[in-house]
Amino acid sequence: MWERLSEALPLSDLTFEQPWAMVLLAAVPLFLWVRAREAGTAAVAFAPRQLRVSGATPSSESAGRPVRGPMRLRALLETALLTGVVLVVAGPHLEESFESVSEEGIDLVLMLDISASMQAADIRPNRLEALKELAQNLAHQSRGNRIGVFVFAKHVFTQTPLTTDADLLAQLVAELSYETIRHDESGGTALGDALLVANDALERQRVDGRAQMIVAFTDGESHVGIDPLLAAKVVRESGVTLQVIGIGRTEPVPVFVHGKPFINSEDEQLRTQLQEAQLIEVAQVAGGMYRHAESLDVLEEVFADLEQLTKAPLEVRRRVLRHSLVPSIAQILLLLFLGWVSLEALRFRSPLR
Repeated sequence: MWERLSEALPLSDLTFEQPWAMVLLAAVPLFLWVRAREAGTAAVAFAPRQLRVSGATPSSESAGRPVRGPMRLRALLETALLTGVVLVVAGPHLEESFESVSEEGIDLVLMLDISASMQAADIRPNRLEALKELAQNLAHQSRGNRIGVFVFAKHVFTQTPLTTDADLLAQLVAELSYETIRHDESGGTALGDALLVANDALERQRVDGRAQMIVAFTDGESHVGIDPLLAAKVVRESGVTLQVIGIGRTEPVPVFVHGKPFINSEDEQLRTQLQEAQLIEVAQVAGGMYRHAESLDVLEEVFADLEQLTKAPLEVRRRVLRHSLVPSIAQILLLLFLGWVSLEALRFRSPLR
């Protein structure tokens, strides 16, 4: 029985905010002895309030009758209240400590092109949907890695900072669509800007001994922002590995959005093609690798490269959870107080005797 009780209430983990207050518990037995002694000898110190009927008066026998039972009960209630008050002042709580050790892995940034050209349907149902499937599979199969997602067109947006929550990453990637950005304000493709933002995010959260990689999914039509080759040099100098995944075909294809032709700023339907030459050069300058995503098989090659990178745990944390017992004690005190008030009102100060 004692083993079951100790499992339910691990007293070895019981600590107090103000342990000095526990000294006051030494006065509780003395208080109980004094009150119990009074209850054993004393009668009611005052006559009960009664109605006078036809000139009758309470008998001297009923007025002075000892009430030892209720008096002892009152003494016990008062002692329990005093004990509870001391415990509340002491602030008891249970502590539960544990260590969390992160899995070994790398830091990985997925950089996703969501410009209008990614609506081209040369990969079914379109380039953006194919990109999303690649990114989701990469997130799901990269357990232990810390992954961030950035999307870009003319401007770069943080979809999620570095995190180990693969399910959240997959959900946020699934929510990407043509309407994620306003193409009249953010239309275009700034590959160089996206590389610098991703590289900066990795540098700010670098962990010693833990490799870092950027995987860029794009069709390569970069024509705004900083020169992608200059950004690739910065990535290489930072020690970050770059993987460039080309999405689409090298032949020009028209772009449709929700079944309607996408009209560009020159009042013509946009036609796009994969700019492989530029992407290959960007990957070479960064000391990385370029791959053409003709199918999901490209992920197996990316995973093979990930396995070659140096893995390290993020950190080891010791956490302490504190479960305060004060609210429970306060509820018990409230019930005891209500019992004490009821006893006073119904037994000692009312005409119920």
